[in-house]
Amino acid sequence: MSVGMPYPEPPETAREPDVPRFDRLLGSVDEGLWEHNLVTGAAWFSRRFKHLLGFAGTEWPDDASVLRLRVHPEDLAGFDSVRQRASQDGLMAAHQMRLLCRDGHWRWFRTRVRVWPDVNGRPTHLVGTLHDIDNEVRTMTELGAVTQRFERAIAASEEGLFDAVWGHEKVYLSDRARELMGMPPGSGLVSYQALRERIHPDDLEMVRQDLAAAVAGLTRWQSVFRAERLDRPGEYRWFRERGTAARETDGRIRVWGLLADVTDSMSETERLESRVARRTAELAEALRVAEEQRQFAESANRAKANFLGQMSHELRTPLNGVIGMTELALRAGATPEQRRFLDMAQQSARSMLHVVEDLLDFARAEAGKLTLEHQPFDLARLLADTFREFMPDVRERGLRMMYDLSLIHI
Repeated sequence: MSVGMPYPEPPETAREPDVPRFDRLLGSVDEGLWEHNLVTGAAWFSRRFKHLLGFAGTEWPDDASVLRLRVHPEDLAGFDSVRQRASQDGLMAAHQMRLLCRDGHWRWFRTRVRVWPDVNGRPTHLVGTLHDIDNEVRTMTELGAVTQRFERAIAASEEGLFDAVWGHEKVYLSDRARELMGMPPGSGLVSYQALRERIHPDDLEMVRQDLAAAVAGLTRWQSVFRAERLDRPGEYRWFRERGTAARETDGRIRVWGLLADVTDSMSETERLESRVARRTAELAEALRVAEEQRQFAESANRAKANFLGQMSHELRTPLNGVIGMTELALRAGATPEQRRFLDMAQQSARSMLHVVEDLLDFARAEAGKLTLEHQPFDLARLLADTFREFMPDVRERGLRMMYDLSLIHI
């Protein structure tokens, strides 16, 4: 085949007729089709249309008036209106209505109607679809009835409904719940922070812990607390909150339940028991904190004792070296002035060693391991050694310092 040569047309016999294709398309859709010629009055209904109403092909005549006769009397005005709107506006219009089926039962259908004009723009045909929505309508009707019963039950109850998604700022309150809290009727959505501010300060932490535990365990909870009404500032009433926390399919946690004002129904004994339970919980928390502080203090004392022991060991080693070296220097021979200086240095080292020993005694005393020893000592020498350490500073400042052993009775 040379370049540029046109492709041959397929033979006429190879083309599929349009009628079988059209029949397949009509049989593949779930909706019935109908058409009404506004000029001649002729009508056409697809097999699916007739089947939806329970009729065979030959049992349903091609007559537009037959369809209107099977529309429920209460829906007839709407059916005529949708046909009229479609004819006048040239747009598609829809309507839900009940049709009488072959078995004598009424079923709900949705019809969509559109007008088709001729080449001059005049409407000549009404084309429509019919879809069975009976199960959908009946389900919605039953759901509406259940919702109404639920709303009536809530209205008749003394309790109010609350519903929220955990972590969101808004909480839904039913009209009854809003009334209990002294709030005016509204959309139902209330700020969680605004509700929390109404709870008595002594009860707030308990309510928070109860709710947090229910969310963590995805379980039920109940709290009895005091809250301030919005319309009566300063007046606290007792409320009982019962709810459930559950995880939804999208992963969010929803909390919902009932709120009741139990001020009048609670006896004085129950109120006291509630206060006792709350105070007991607060005491248990205080004891837990005190125990943690005690353990921390003991740990700190152990660390301090270990530090003092380590430090005293590190100091005693060089101090003993200083004492030993000064002792050798004194034995090696020195002038009187040098001996005096060496004696003072040795005495200072010994005093420092005593301070280290005192630190160790302090650590032993805190640990409860201090033991007292009875040992003889020379008081005059102790005083002399103590004074000798301070004499250079005393002389430098022009002062005098002395002691008198005759005033001490031993």
